Amino acid sequence: MNNMEMEKIVKSTFGGLLYEIRSEYEISQEVMAEICRISCRQYANLENGRCVPTVLNFINILKIFDVKIDDFVDKLIVNGYIIPDMDPNREMDIVNI
Repeated sequence: MNNMEMEKIVKSTFGGLLYEIRSEYEISQEVMAEICRISCRQYANLENGRCVPTVLNFINILKIFDVKIDDFVDKLIVNGYIIPDMDPNREMDIVNI
């Protein structure tokens, strides 16, 4: 799977998460944007999978709605995201990182 395909999965998964949260609270995109402290346009683009959030927006949104990053990563994997394999010829001692 190439990077563009993986990015598409990230966009759609994050957008789906936003939609789920918004539906659960029964609020508009405008209210969600205000809660997330981003513009309405930016929120709509995130929810519709047109873009990925900045790292800061990603962290803030997960924190605001108490979404565990592990739960989000699990959703990514369920949606087809594949964590790229490391080069098998590369030795890595995780203890010394």
